[in-house]
Amino acid sequence: MTPLEESRQKAVKRRIHHLSVSPAPKHGHPADGGLDSAANSSKRRSKLIGCYPFGYVYWFVALVLFIYAYYPSHTIKLLVEHWEINDNLRQMHFNPRRLMDWLIVLFDTPFKDFRFLPGAYLCHFLSFAVFKNHFGYYWLTNVVLHTTNSLLISMLTNVWCGKDRTNSAGFLTGALFLLLPACYETIIWTMFSYKILYITLLLLCLLSYERYLHNGRMRNAVFCAALLFVMYSCYESALPIGVGLIAGLFWLNNTLDRRRLLVLTSALVASWMLYAGCYLWAKGCVEERLQLNARPLPVSALDAWLPSHVSDYVVSGFQWLWQSTIVNNSGFPLALRPPTADLTVMISGSPVTVKDPLFHLYTGLEDSPNKMRVLLGASAWLVLLFTITRRPFPSRRVGFAFMILLLGSVLIIIGRTLTNGNEYLAGMSIYHYFPAMVFALILGLLIVGATDKYQAKAVAAVALLLSVLLVLFFLGASTRRVVSLYMGLEE
Repeated sequence: MTPLEESRQKAVKRRIHHLSVSPAPKHGHPADGGLDSAANSSKRRSKLIGCYPFGYVYWFVALVLFIYAYYPSHTIKLLVEHWEINDNLRQMHFNPRRLMDWLIVLFDTPFKDFRFLPGAYLCHFLSFAVFKNHFGYYWLTNVVLHTTNSLLISMLTNVWCGKDRTNSAGFLTGALFLLLPACYETIIWTMFSYKILYITLLLLCLLSYERYLHNGRMRNAVFCAALLFVMYSCYESALPIGVGLIAGLFWLNNTLDRRRLLVLTSALVASWMLYAGCYLWAKGCVEERLQLNARPLPVSALDAWLPSHVSDYVVSGFQWLWQSTIVNNSGFPLALRPPTADLTVMISGSPVTVKDPLFHLYTGLEDSPNKMRVLLGASAWLVLLFTITRRPFPSRRVGFAFMILLLGSVLIIIGRTLTNGNEYLAGMSIYHYFPAMVFALILGLLIVGATDKYQAKAVAAVALLLSVLLVLFFLGASTRRVVSLYMGLEE
């Protein structure tokens, strides 16, 4: 081979190598019809739809509607039970150096019944120490806590959808949660601030859990278990939630990290053992020292698992979850004008409403002067459900949310069904806050998933956002109505 041929062969090799490693052109060549340019311009147009801060705007709109809906309740007086607790604390003359005073604060009540809820009783004490009997501050505390929960659930939705915590899309979930009518009685009743704080701790725990899934650091697992322990002290129904967090390591990850499983399980087992030790100590020492009486269950622990009781649990749980998620949060029972005799039924969600909610909707619509508002709300819900159910959604996260709901409810369902009957939970709105939060979280996951899919479809995106806005106004009007009716009964 001549030197000229060798130089030509080397030049060809260099040219081939240059073509193989050089990046593709950013813009389409005129010869190929400009396909790449069209694709890039389509992407730019789709990003324009998603770049507007609809979530932030909707959240502020929901906040204004929330203030409008709950303003009639700012004059609420303390309940009789709350007065008795405050009077008991006022007569104590608390001295932080006396152990007996701390035991009274953490365990004693005017009713002299033993409940291991030191976190809830401590919330009562701290509120009384700061606010005394100024009921307006208790109401404001509940409003601030609920608003905080709406921000936390927005961040959790973003994390579960793979976005930044402060992304605009997730705040659509917080906007819906602010206005869910099922939360009204928990917010108005000043005695139950710890129930709202319980959800605050749960949302912080889930955010910490997500950080642990991401980086596997021990401090995140310990912080998650510590938050759960505080939740145990506020409400014992939180005990099974730790099982759901352990199961989530199998459910949410394709590959199981044994180290992460061991670290999280150890932290949760330590929290359970610490709770068990504190409970046994209080049961053995504090109960006798303060002369408290534990309320026995009407059946033994073994008889509680008979098939007849298990069927009661299923019926009670289904009625409760159906009432606290779908019926009350739809806004329809509260938007209608009920007959005077059924006023308390429509407000409190009594067993009559649970047994036959469609009948009350039907009869209420016949006499309602707000038929157009109800029809508009129904149309908004139908458009919203149609646009979000036809899209792929994070099914594993939705299943995980259902798991947390069921595990966090099982002890409530068993205890209240045995002591108060099948229809008690569904008829008491103060127990509807936790299911309403999970309902808002699942609905928010579906909406955020739909916004991602509809970014390139302007018409579908506008229909989705408009339906969400109409649903917010409908829920705000319904919540305002039920709050006004509730305050009328209180007065």
